[in-house]
Order: sequence, then structure tokens, then C-alpha cells
Amino acid sequence: MQRVIDEHDSKSSEQVHSTEASEQGSSNLHNSLKLPAIKLPIFSGQYDRWISFSDMFKAMIHENDSLPEIQKFHYLKSSLSGEAEHLVSNLPMTANNYTVAWKLLVERYENNCLIATSHIRQLLGLKRLHKESTSEFAELVKTI
Repeated sequence: MQRVIDEHDSKSSEQVHSTEASEQGSSNLHNSLKLPAIKLPIFSGQYDRWISFSDMFKAMIHENDSLPEIQKFHYLKSSLSGEAEHLVSNLPMTANNYTVAWKLLVERYENNCLIATSHIRQLLGLKRLHKESTSEFAELVKTI
């Protein structure tokens, strides 16, 4: 009976070691894989672009606890243009103002009614197709 238990323990130990080696191999593969740098999105104040900008910026910068607030603020300011940039332009570059700037942007642009209105305007502003052509149809599909 003891021999059966010893054999079972030996097999279990081998499986654990092979699993650990396999996991280390896949971990090394992920660590050695060089992905291209992801460019931060630019937000100009268009309501229909807010959700994608916000999601991307939060994932890359806002929720990154290893970045200091002052660095987050720098990334935020460098990712803004137009009306959105103007909204936070008077805030001095300090760590405390990152939270203020992000809050100003969220309060202004995270407005589902205005986002939906912006999308509806785009749909209503679509050009009519004057002739049956693949290029005009492709442009229509791309816009929708």
C-alpha cells in the first residue's frame, strides 16, 4: 500500500514540475514579446469621440497606479486639443490639478444625451447616394 502512495506522490510531483516549467516558458514568451508602443488618443471635444477616448485613457493612464498624478496630468494635457484642451488650459501643472482636470472633462463630456444627439446628427447628415457605385456605398458604410 505504501508503494502505491509513494508512486502517486511521485507522479503528482512530476506533474507539478512540468506545469511550472510550462507556465514559466509561456511567461518568458510574454515577457520577451516586444509589442509596438500604443499612441495615446487625442480628444478635441467631440461628444461622439468621448467614450472611446475615455476608455482608452483610463486603461492606459488614469487607472495606472504606478504613475504619479503629475505625470498623469501631463499625459492628459498632451492628449487634448480644441475645446477640451481649452477647458483645462488655465489649470497649473500640479499633481492636485490632475483630479480637477479629469473631473471637469467627465462632467462636460460624459453626457449620454449629448453623445446620442451627436450620433443622430451624424446619421441625419449623411449624403444621399446619387448613383450606384461601390465607392459611394463604401463611404456610406464607413460613416455609419
